[in-house]
Amino acid sequence: MKKIIIVLMTLILSIQAFSETVVKGTYEKSKKRYKELNLKVMGNIKLNSISIDSKNSVTLKLENYNVIMNKNELLNLYNSDNTNKLNKLKNTLTDKEAVKYNLKNKIAELVENNKAIIYDKKNKTELKNIIKVEYHNYIYYDEGRGSGYEGYSFYADDNFEKVIMNFDIVVPGLGIPIHSSLGDNPYTENQKVGKNFEKYNERKELYEKARINPDKIITIKY
Repeated sequence: MKKIIIVLMTLILSIQAFSETVVKGTYEKSKKRYKELNLKVMGNIKLNSISIDSKNSVTLKLENYNVIMNKNELLNLYNSDNTNKLNKLKNTLTDKEAVKYNLKNKIAELVENNKAIIYDKKNKTELKNIIKVEYHNYIYYDEGRGSGYEGYSFYADDNFEKVIMNFDIVVPGLGIPIHSSLGDNPYTENQKVGKNFEKYNERKELYEKARINPDKIITIKY
């Protein structure tokens, strides 16, 4: 019985540790705005070694990583959800091209289903584990109003420093990334808005620290 309790407690603690939220705040002095990036861990993805035929592959070339996939699998996945079909792809894609052809979410789907290879250019090795993170990026301008962007990211490390790829949350059936207009900076208003914000006091303190340390990333975790 004691062993069962210990196992359960270990499992609970590991889940709690895994559901950590990281908030990064930066006050950009030249642009007179505050950026708050909220990162919530969604899961750890184990990448098994797979073989992809080089004659039928497509590579997404990112700054620090290459994402290698089967070209037919990517085309089939894209065409299954889009009326405007793609008949062919180049052997290599830039991040800009992947966005232009609305391929980022499909590439991410292949990665999550262990149908892609992620190659670390600097260390010259394939990644075996990556972390999927949901992000909410809020931007508040000193002059008022702001913008919000939501999506997902793949990271190669627990500190969320080595981002592999960002992709958007999309409206089902439309493929439109979610973007929202925001009100004024909630951390500078006199009215009480804390009840609408998770960990409002901690995030307000983060904002205040970022203001007195401009252009530096200030981080909190909870």
